[in-house]
Amino acid sequence: MQILPHPTTSYSLRNIISREFLRQKLTLEIEDCIKEKGSAQWQTSEIRLSIQNGQIISCSSIDDWIWMIRRISVLFGISHEYINSISQSDWEFDVFPFLSKQDIREILRSRMEHNLFVLCNTSQYQKSNNYQHNIQERKIQHILENTGGYFIDLSLPLPNTIVDVIWKNRQQDHIYAPLLSKFQTKTISLEDILFESNQEPYHTLKKITQNIQFSTYAQKSSFTQSTFFSIQNDPEYILQKLDTLFHDIISILKEQITHSEILDWISYHVLQLPIKYQISLYDNIIAKERTLSNDMLYKQSIYELLLRLSKSKRLRQSRNYIYNQLYQIQCI
Repeated sequence: MQILPHPTTSYSLRNIISREFLRQKLTLEIEDCIKEKGSAQWQTSEIRLSIQNGQIISCSSIDDWIWMIRRISVLFGISHEYINSISQSDWEFDVFPFLSKQDIREILRSRMEHNLFVLCNTSQYQKSNNYQHNIQERKIQHILENTGGYFIDLSLPLPNTIVDVIWKNRQQDHIYAPLLSKFQTKTISLEDILFESNQEPYHTLKKITQNIQFSTYAQKSSFTQSTFFSIQNDPEYILQKLDTLFHDIISILKEQITHSEILDWISYHVLQLPIKYQISLYDNIIAKERTLSNDMLYKQSIYELLLRLSKSKRLRQSRNYIYNQLYQIQCI
């Protein structure tokens, strides 16, 4: 394991891979609002979080009811016919008379924590201090008031390498398949696993990945001196060269598109990398200490990302320069 004396990875690359700067900014805003007993709302295209007088009123999405009745059907063995018949009965838990108040609270808590996870993994959100509750939020507020009050112990999700990477790749089974193949399940379809689980997607991913350590996975990928960087070289020097090239590429892109568009564009290309590279980038970049769990794999991951970017039409005019820099780095 390689210990580096100070960060060498581009700040922009850190933002792009993990979005950790947004997660920290968002969680601090939420924590401060609760601490100061304030009122505010955070909204993305999918999720809406509302806090009133320091209490979380709701964290909801339009798919909440569908997902909750799916969970109930799995937990209590309810027929698909019945679930389909009450799918339009939004937030009417009376259709499940066997559910206790505590059952309802736990189902709602699980869903709200999943929504917080999605919110904290977003690339963009809007905050408002002036808002009105919509119909769904008022229903959630009413349910909480009648089942024990607002939740005071909802936890904001911390970065989790495997969970976050799988979630970001949830629409690309060819990317996450190498990881899911490690699980002793009848299927490696993430959609099937989430659908058949008795927990929400966020909690399901935490459960099925909790015994998989990244270091074990990464050690299976090795690169020899003949195929990549020389092992005798200063480990920081190569990372600095890669970082410099990354900054050069961003400078070129700034002449064409906005900074926000650059982040989204590069994020897209990160998600096209093999899962081992995505995990290496994410795991090492969000680390609080500059400790590389697999130094050679990490360098290779950044190199592969830069190589992929160089093939884009956006960088056509600078392609020869980028190729030349990559060749020099690989020959170090």
